[in-house]
Amino acid sequence: LDHQCNLDTLVTEPLSQNRVSHLLAFFGPNRIHIPLTPVHVKLFREILSPFYVFQIFSIILWMTAEYYYYASIILLFSAVSIILSAYSCRKNERRLRDKVQMAESVMVLRQNYDAPRVVPSTNLVPGDIICIPPQGCEMVADVLLLSGSCSVNEASLTGNLELIGESIPQKKSPITELPTNEDRKIDIRRLARHILFSGTRVLQARPSHMEPYVKAVVLRTGFLTVKGDLVRAILHPRPLDIDFTLDSFRFLSIMTVIAIAGSVYTWLILYHFKFSISTLVRKSLDILTIVVPPALPAVMTTGLYLAQTRLKKLEIFCINPSAINVAGTLNTVVFDKTGTLTEETISVKGVWRPELFYNSLDLTKVEVISNDSSPFAPALAACHSLSLDPISFEVVGDPLDRVIFTSTNWVFRDYDLEQYRRHFEHPLHGVVYNSTLDDGSPWSRLGIIRHFPFSSVAQRQSVVVETSGNGEMALLCKGAPEAIAAHCDAQTLPSNFEKALQHFTEQGYRVLALAWKPIEVDVGEGEVSALSMNREELECDLRFLGLVVLDNPLKLETGPTVRELLEADFRVIMATGDNLLTGVSVARQCGMIDNADVVVQVSLPASPDNLLDFEVLAAFSGGIDSEKSEWICASLKSLIQSDVAAAGTSETSSLINSGGIHSSPFSPTTNLHLVLTGTSWNYIRVNLPRFLPTVLSHGTVFSRFLPDDKTNLIRALQSYKGGEKCQRQNRVAMCGDGANDCGALKAAAVGIALSDCEASISAPFTSRQQNITCVSRVLKEGRSSLSTAIGSFKYMVLYSFIQFFTVLLLYYIGNTLTDPEYLAIDLFIVAPLSVTFAMSRPWKHLEPSTPPLRLLTPSNIMSVLTHLALSIGAQVIVFILVQKQPWWSPFQPSEDRLDSAGSYETTALFYFSSFQYVFVCTVLAKGPPFRENVYANVCFALNVLLVLGMVIGFVLFTPAFFVDWAHLLPLHFPKDVGFPRYSFTVALVVMAMLYFIMAWGVEKVIDVVTLRNANYAPGKHPSSRFADIFL
Repeated sequence: LDHQCNLDTLVTEPLSQNRVSHLLAFFGPNRIHIPLTPVHVKLFREILSPFYVFQIFSIILWMTAEYYYYASIILLFSAVSIILSAYSCRKNERRLRDKVQMAESVMVLRQNYDAPRVVPSTNLVPGDIICIPPQGCEMVADVLLLSGSCSVNEASLTGNLELIGESIPQKKSPITELPTNEDRKIDIRRLARHILFSGTRVLQARPSHMEPYVKAVVLRTGFLTVKGDLVRAILHPRPLDIDFTLDSFRFLSIMTVIAIAGSVYTWLILYHFKFSISTLVRKSLDILTIVVPPALPAVMTTGLYLAQTRLKKLEIFCINPSAINVAGTLNTVVFDKTGTLTEETISVKGVWRPELFYNSLDLTKVEVISNDSSPFAPALAACHSLSLDPISFEVVGDPLDRVIFTSTNWVFRDYDLEQYRRHFEHPLHGVVYNSTLDDGSPWSRLGIIRHFPFSSVAQRQSVVVETSGNGEMALLCKGAPEAIAAHCDAQTLPSNFEKALQHFTEQGYRVLALAWKPIEVDVGEGEVSALSMNREELECDLRFLGLVVLDNPLKLETGPTVRELLEADFRVIMATGDNLLTGVSVARQCGMIDNADVVVQVSLPASPDNLLDFEVLAAFSGGIDSEKSEWICASLKSLIQSDVAAAGTSETSSLINSGGIHSSPFSPTTNLHLVLTGTSWNYIRVNLPRFLPTVLSHGTVFSRFLPDDKTNLIRALQSYKGGEKCQRQNRVAMCGDGANDCGALKAAAVGIALSDCEASISAPFTSRQQNITCVSRVLKEGRSSLSTAIGSFKYMVLYSFIQFFTVLLLYYIGNTLTDPEYLAIDLFIVAPLSVTFAMSRPWKHLEPSTPPLRLLTPSNIMSVLTHLALSIGAQVIVFILVQKQPWWSPFQPSEDRLDSAGSYETTALFYFSSFQYVFVCTVLAKGPPFRENVYANVCFALNVLLVLGMVIGFVLFTPAFFVDWAHLLPLHFPKDVGFPRYSFTVALVVMAMLYFIMAWGVEKVIDVVTLRNANYAPGKHPSSRFADIFL
C-alpha cells in the first residue's frame, strides 16, 4: 500500500467485505509460511549435488576395483555428512518457522460494523484499519499509526530472532503529528517513528482522548513486511562477491581436461598390454578420481569451519561461513559513531545558557538550573518521547531522551492522570513536575497536551505544554542546533552562538539546542488554536534557550583498532547522524585524521556562481594559515569546475598548466580529508556525479547521515573502481549497531553488527563484544582463512597431480600402486596433513599486504606449475634411476598382476612420492603475514614430524607385515648386508631432502617476485594525499 498511496491519498476508512476479498486474492493471506522440507527430499537433494554424485561415482568405481578400505571410509564420511546436513537444515527450518509464527487473531474495523471485529490474522489486507488494545499485542503486519501512541519493543527489527538481552522500548506517535512540509511519500524507513512493524510487540497502547482504541492502517502483509524481508534474507541470502569459488571451478575444469587426457593415455597404454575392455574402462575412469579428488570440498571447508569456531570463542558469531573468506579481501571499513566508536552511555556534561555568562563558554550543571523558574529546565524535562513501563514503572524510550530527562531530577507520569486533570484545562498526554519547586511557580508542573515526535528530516522534536493552574501554554523544542537556530527569532540568538557551538563540537561533545515560545490563548479559541495548529505554525519564531552538551567518550578499544587498520593500509571512514564537527573531532581523537592532515568541509554553495563551497577547518588542520587555506579551496573549486575526463581520474587542466602540485604549499605526502553532511552528499550524487569519485576516495567523515544515506555510501564505495592509479576495487566492511544501520550492513561486502544476540540476519557477523576489536579479529581470520583455502587448494591439486603422474609412469610398465599403498597415502599421509594444515591461527598483526583476491593469479599458477614440473622431474629421475640398479629386474605385466603385484619402480615411486606429499604440504604452509608461523601450529608441526618419521622409518626399515600387505619389493639384493642393503633407500631419502630444499627455494623466489610479503605496494588503492587529487 505504501507504494500505491501517499499520506494525502491514503484512505483511512474501513474496507467493505468485497474490497477485502479482492485484496486478499491479490496480495494473498497474511502469513509468513515456511514449509518444512521432507527428510527424504532433503536427503535426495543432497545426494544429487555434483559433489556427492562424483563421490558416489568414485566409491562405486573403487568398490569394483576391490579398493574397499578407503572407499568404505569415504562412504561413511559422506553418509554422516549428508545425514547431518539434512538434520541441520530440518532443525533450522523448524526453528525459523516457530520464530515467525504470528498471533492468530486481530481486531479490525470493517464497513457495516459499529465495533471492531475479531478476524483471523491471515485475513488481514493492506488498507485494513486495525485496533490495538490498551494492554498491547503482537503486530501481525506493518501498520501506520493513525491515532494514539504506543510503546513498542522493536528487537526483531535488528534481525535478532533469538534475543539474549533486553531491548529498549520505543515510543510510536501518530502520523498526524508529522510536519506537513515533509515528503508525503510513505517511506517506511523514514516514517519509522510512526510505523508499527510486523513481529514487534506493543507493550502499551494509549488511545487519544475520545477514542477507546489506538487505530492504525495496514501497509504491508506477509512476506512484503519488514519481518518478511528479514525471513527472505535467511531463506535466500545474497550471493557473496568473491572470485575464489569461480576460479576453483575453472581450475577443476582444467584438471578435468587433463584427467580425460590421462584416461585416453591409460586406455592406449593398457590396450598395448592386451588387457580386457572392462579393465581398460575401469582404470581409465579411475584416473578421473585421482586428478579430481573427491575429498577436495571437505578439505576446503575445514579451514572455514575452524575459523568460525575460533570466532565463536571470541563471541563473534557468523551465520554465513563463506563471508569469512570474503573478509580476507576487504580494504575499506566504514564505522558508525555512536555506540560503535564511542560509548553507548551518554552523560550530560552541562548546559550553556548565554544569558548567565555573557560571551562566556562555561557550562552550568543541570542541577543548578533544574530548580529555576524559567523554561530551560522544563524544556529538558518535558521535550521527549519517553513513557513509563507499566510493570517496572521506569522511564523507557530513546536513550538520549532518558539521559537528559533523568539529569533534571523531575518526575514524569503518563498514566493515572485523573488526579492531575483538575490543574489543567486541556486533555493530557502526560505530566512532568519538580517536587522541590514552589507550587506557586508556573513552571513547577506542566501538562503535556501535544507531542511532535523527532523527525530525521526536521532534526527536532517539540511538545505543547500547559502550565499548572493558569492555563498558559507554550511550545518547548529540542533538536540539532542548526535546525533549532533556523526556526528561532534571530534577535534571540546570542552573537556567540556559532562560536559556542564550534567550541563544544570541536571537543567531540554531542550538542543539542533548546528553544521555546509562548502560545497565545484567546478566550473561546484556545483549544482550537492549541490542538489544531499544524507543526510548522507552532515551530516558528522560537526563542533560543541554550545548548545541552553531552559527553559521549571514545571506547578504549577504538583508538588502537583504528590505528591498526590505518597501519595495515585500510581506508577508514565514519558515517554518523551526529554533528559534522563532533564527527571530525571523534575522527581526530581515534586517529582517522592525523594532526598534520588537512580537513576540508564540503557544503552547498552559498552563491550561484559556485558549484560547491569549501572551507578548511583550521582547528583540525594543524594550525594551517589563511594563505594555504585559500590555495586549497581555490584548487578544489578549480577541480570541480574542470571537465574531468573520466570518473575517478582527478586531473585539472588549469592546475597542470600552472605547475600543478609543484605550486602547492604542502608536502606531496600531506593527507587531505573531505568531510560533508548528508545534504551535501545527496546534492553531489544528483548534481555533480563527476566530483563523486573525489569524495569517495578522500571523504573521511560523513555526518548527519540518514540510514539510507549510509546504504548509498556503501554501494557507491563498492561500485567505485578508482582511476588509473587504482589497482583494486573497494571491498567495504560496515560496522554498526544492527538497528538503524541494517541497510548499510546488508549492502556492504561484509557487515559486522554489534549486538547482544548470537544471530543477526542484518549482517553475516554479529559480535557480542560491544567494541570494534571484532573488526580486526574478523579481518585477521578472513585473511588467514583465505590464505589457508588457497594453500589447501594448491596442495590438493599438487597431491592429485603427483599421484596422477606416479600412476601414469607405472602404467608405462603395466603396473600401478596397490590398494594398501593408496590407503597409506590417502588416509595416513594426505588426510591428517590437510586437516592440520587448516588449523593454523591468524597472524597477530594486520599487515598492508593482502591475500590474492583470485585463485588464478600469476603467483598461484606459477607456484603450481613449478612445483608440478619439479615433482614430475624428480619422479622421472627416480623411475630411471631404479632401472639402472644391478638388482633391478623388469616387471612382467599381466591383467591379474596389474594392481596386485609389486615392482621395483612401484616401490621406489611409492617411497619417494610419500616424501613429496609431506614436503609439498610443508612448503605451502606459509606463515606471516596472514597465518601464524608454521611452528606455532603445533598440531601441524607434530604431524609433519610424525608422518616424516613414519615415512623415513618405512623406507629404511620397512615392517614385514606392510611388505607382504602392500606387495613391496626390496630395493637391494636379497643377500646384501650393511651399507649396500640401504644404499638406494638412503639415496632416496637424500634425493627427497634435495627436493624439499629446491621446492622451498622455488616458493620463496615466487614470494619475492610477486611481492607477497611487501609491506606496501604502491598504488593499491586511492590514497588521501594531495599528489593523488591534484595530479
